[in-house]
This record gives sequence, C-alpha cells and structure tokens, in this order.
Amino acid sequence: MLRRKAISLTIIGGSVALVFLLIVLFGGAWRALNVARSDLLAAQSAASAVAHDPNLLTSASGRQQLAEDLATMRRGSDNAANAVNNSLGLSILSFFPIVGRQVDGATALVNDTRTLTEQGQILLAQLQTTTKASSATDISIPALKNLDAQVHQSSTKISSLITSTTGLWGPIRGARTKFNTNVSYIAGLLKKGGKGLDYALPLLGAEGPKTYFVAAENNSEMRDQGAVLSWALLHTSNGSYSIDDPQSVDTIKLEGPAQFPLPPGTEVVFGPLQPTQLWQSTNATADFPLSGAIMSSMYTKATRGGTVDGVVGVDVVALKQLLTLTGPVAVEGIPMPVTSRNIESLVLNRLYLKVPAGDQSSRRDELAAIASAVVRELKVSDVDVARLVKVLARATQGRHLLLYDANPAHEAVVTSFGASGSVSA
Repeated sequence: MLRRKAISLTIIGGSVALVFLLIVLFGGAWRALNVARSDLLAAQSAASAVAHDPNLLTSASGRQQLAEDLATMRRGSDNAANAVNNSLGLSILSFFPIVGRQVDGATALVNDTRTLTEQGQILLAQLQTTTKASSATDISIPALKNLDAQVHQSSTKISSLITSTTGLWGPIRGARTKFNTNVSYIAGLLKKGGKGLDYALPLLGAEGPKTYFVAAENNSEMRDQGAVLSWALLHTSNGSYSIDDPQSVDTIKLEGPAQFPLPPGTEVVFGPLQPTQLWQSTNATADFPLSGAIMSSMYTKATRGGTVDGVVGVDVVALKQLLTLTGPVAVEGIPMPVTSRNIESLVLNRLYLKVPAGDQSSRRDELAAIASAVVRELKVSDVDVARLVKVLARATQGRHLLLYDANPAHEAVVTSFGASGSVSA
C-alpha cells in the first residue's frame, strides 16, 4: 500500500515538474516571441515608409533616407532574430510534434526577414556606388557590372526565402503567406531589373563602340508609335554616349524599297503604304521589332552600306518626360523656350499650322532641333542617374521609348524586360 502511494506521489510529482517545466518553456518562448514581434513591428513601420515613397531611389538625399530606414529595419530584424535564436524555450519546444512546426515556422520567418533586409542594404550600397561614379551621360561600366551581378545574386537569394506554409497555423501561417507574396514580387522586380542591366552594358558600349539609329516619331501622324519624321545617330562607348545633330528623313530618302522581306500578312495589309521605302510608314504595324529591322535595312540602303547596331524609337511624349529633368531648352526658330508643358502643343499642333500644306520640311527640322536641344541639355544638367533611369523606364512602359537590337541574343533580352514593343510579347 505504501509502495503504491509512493509511486503515485512520484508520478504526481513528476507530472507537476513536467507541467512546471512546460510553463517555464512556454513562458520563455512567449517572451521571446513577444520581443521578436515588437522588433519586427518597428522594422515593418520603416518598411512601410519605404514602400510608400517610390522616389527615394531617385536622389542622393532620398537614397540616404532609404539607407537610414533600412538600418532601422536591420536593427529590428537583428534583435528579433537574436530573441528567437537564443531562446532556450523555443529551442526545446521545436522538438515537440505539431508545436515544433509552429516554432520552426516563426523562427524561420524572423530569420528570413533579416536576410531580406540585409539584401536590401547590399543592393542600395551598390546602387549608391554606381550613381556616385556616374553622370547622366557617362555611366561607370565597372560599377554597373558590379550592380548587375549583385542584382542577380540578390534575386536568387531572395527567391530562396519563399517556403511552404504546410503545417503552419493561424497568425504564423498568415504572416508566412504574406511574406512569400511580397518576396515573390520583389524577386520578380529584381529579375526583370537584372535583365535590363544585362542589356544596358552592351547598349552603353561595354563590349565595344556601338551606333544606333534614333527614329524621332511624331504622334500626330496616323501610324502606330507615330510617323518617323527625323533621325540621328546615337554613339556609345565604354559607358559614355552622344548623339549627332538630328536631321529630317528627307536627307535619307530612298528611291526604291529596301531589300527586306515583309511577312505575307504584313505585305497584304500594309504593303500599299510602302513601309520599306517611306520613312513615314515604317511604323505602320504595331510591332516595333519589325519596324526596327526595316529601318535598319532602309538606313543601309539610303547610306549605301552604312550599318547600325540597332534602332531607338522615341516620340514626343518621351521628350516631354525628359524635359521634366532638363527644364526648358532654347531652340532656334521657336520664339519661346520649349518645356515639358508646351512641347506637345508646339510639335503636335502649332508647328503644323506654321507652314504651308504640303511643305513640312521646316517643321521636321524644328522637331529635330528640339530633340537635339534636349540631349545637349541633358549632357550639361546635373541629373541624377537613377532619376533618369526611372523616367526612361516610364517612357518604355508607355511605348514612348522602344529598342530594337540587330543582335538576336540582345534583342531577346530587350523583349524579356518589355522594351522591344513586340506584339507577341
């Protein structure tokens, strides 16, 4: 009888000790999670400030503010990670069935948040290095290569943070799901940005000097993308670029069509517009890769053997967006400064009214002069490189700035990040 009582007391005592131990473990684990939650909320607040100010990257002061916000996020995520990684309670509870999966899920989420913040700091540091070493028309190729490599590395690293929510419950599952969604979006942006940087290097002459045909297009004309009314040559070499004085397409008239085979369907629908002979008709189709190839072929015929590495299509809207960077420009023949506010009315309306019907050569010359003045001002203006890139990206998204590259491998990259204007893409 006494032995049974002793056994019962032992069991009770052991149970009490186990319950006490679990209380201690849960208590320690709960405190660690609360500390981590508090620190992560501070990091989240800083992240929210970053997310709601997309212009932070486009100025030196903005990038400095972003660096401070990222430092705040890093401190919060570091503290949270230290709290969960050094918690004895969480460490022991991770071995328990079911509960352990929740513990592991919470710990992984905290550590992944720290990794994400760390990658943000690394990327920003490399971007700052690139912008400090570059100007709007003279990009540091070594810095750009390093930025390109880091974007690809960070994209891979961040993509690896997406993990399964299987076995997670409640708030932990919800937090992981939200984290995965955000990380997937960020990784997608980095992947697309990496492709853009991949092309920026050869475009800027990192592999050797390049020459591109610049097709200035007027949106008032009834052609997709606008009719090509003036042209220039863009020269790039080792990160620097310059543009010749643009001219009217009248200076490179073709007496006959270029030897460029149009697709059968295109020939039937657009052939009568002579898209391989008349510069004004090269944009008859909506497919800029085709238009660019046609223009390249036409340039070779018009110049009796001259070649270009690609074609850049730029319209009035793109010039308007560039004028927001440069400010007003003076153009000979136009009695007022050309600004982002009046360029559309000048080019798309007033210059048409200024000359007699059937004689548009002087108007075309003035349009070319505006484009030339914008580029000249861009070369001497103190324009932040990141801001310039953002403006060019916006113009590309709106099909106001499109690229065609004669190198098929480069053209595939251009298409992959959405700058080719390809209908099929």
